[in-house]
Amino acid sequence: MRSSKITRASSLIYVFITVSSAALLSLLIILSLIGTLNPRKVEIGITTETLEKQYDGTPLTSNSAVIKYGDLITGHSFKAQGYCEITEIGQIENILDFIIVDSTGADVTEMYDLSVEYGTLTVIPRKLSLSTESRSKTYDGTPLTSSKISLVSGNLILGDSIVALSESSITEVGSISNEIPYYIASSSGDDVTKHYDIKHTYGKLNIIPKALNIKTSGTSKTYDGKGILLDDWNFIGGTNIGNGEKISLVFHEFTEVGTHKNIPDVLITDESGRDITDRYKITFSAESITINKKYLAISTGS
Repeated sequence: MRSSKITRASSLIYVFITVSSAALLSLLIILSLIGTLNPRKVEIGITTETLEKQYDGTPLTSNSAVIKYGDLITGHSFKAQGYCEITEIGQIENILDFIIVDSTGADVTEMYDLSVEYGTLTVIPRKLSLSTESRSKTYDGTPLTSSKISLVSGNLILGDSIVALSESSITEVGSISNEIPYYIASSSGDDVTKHYDIKHTYGKLNIIPKALNIKTSGTSKTYDGKGILLDDWNFIGGTNIGNGEKISLVFHEFTEVGTHKNIPDVLITDESGRDITDRYKITFSAESITINKKYLAISTGS
């Protein structure tokens, strides 16, 4: 009796274990099928490259990237679809599309969770250094001009040239910065100055006053209470004023005892009567007017 009971209990336990094992196996098969149908994607981080260059009229291109994090499955590789490019001055994101392929070339991108970080493509202005000349001359009533612009450093793109729009000019005595207006032209004549980052060094245009040397006469006398004025003069050293100009000299009268340089006040005017004395650097070879003391003979009675 006990033996029978034991047999029935053992059978029930065996059946239960058998049924439970079958259910577990079915569950594992189902989970396996779910995993096969919906595998977990591999996380991959990709970064496109960052490039920069000076403008040269040709495109800056890129179709390159690197894996920032994660690993491709053995036999898989990634490649860019097309490329990114920029030609004109500026900056853009280096946006590329990617696919991942297996060893047979089949697209397996769906197996991956891709994260892409974009670099930049930058074209900067071309660096140039330009200078203008320095020139000087003595005032002669005609303009001193300049339209020469020199390339000190850097290079123009083939076919580009520097075009002066006008010349710098000065006629009167003084100095100016030799800033010549210009632009950079392409071979077709278009203004392409914006393609360049330009540093300028400006020369000077100088008009120097004309030397004028005036000689005056001198004399001497004994003091007599009367003034003396000598207005004799002439240019020396080959100097002279310009055509149409007029020079006026105002001499001073001397009365007191002493030695006085006979230096007049000078005014030079042009044809319109305008004062242009500052066009000249006037020096004097001046004689002296000397007024000596008058001696008195005083006698006293004995």
